[in-house]
Amino acid sequence: MNHAASPAPLSPSPAPDARFVVSLKGVSIAFDGLPVLKEVSFSVAPAETRILLGPAGVGKSVLLKAIIGLLRPRSGRVELFGEDISR
Repeated sequence: MNHAASPAPLSPSPAPDARFVVSLKGVSIAFDGLPVLKEVSFSVAPAETRILLGPAGVGKSVLLKAIIGLLRPRSGRVELFGEDISR
C-alpha cells in the first residue's frame, strides 16, 4: 500500500475571518518627504478583479510593492487574506 504524502497547497489558506484577498486601510507612503500614496483604502474580495490605471509616476508600482510586502507604508495597514503584512 502506497502512503505518499499529498503535495502542499500552492496558495495560502485564507484565515477563517478573512473576507478579502487584499485590503488596504489608509496606506500612505512617501520618499524623501514627498508623498506618493496618501491614505489609500480599498479591498478586493475573492473572485474580484481590479485594474490599476494611470499615467507614469502616480504610484501604481509603489502600491503593488506595498501589497506584496516589498515596501512598508508610513501609516495604514496592508492585509493579505486577513493577515496584516505591513508591520
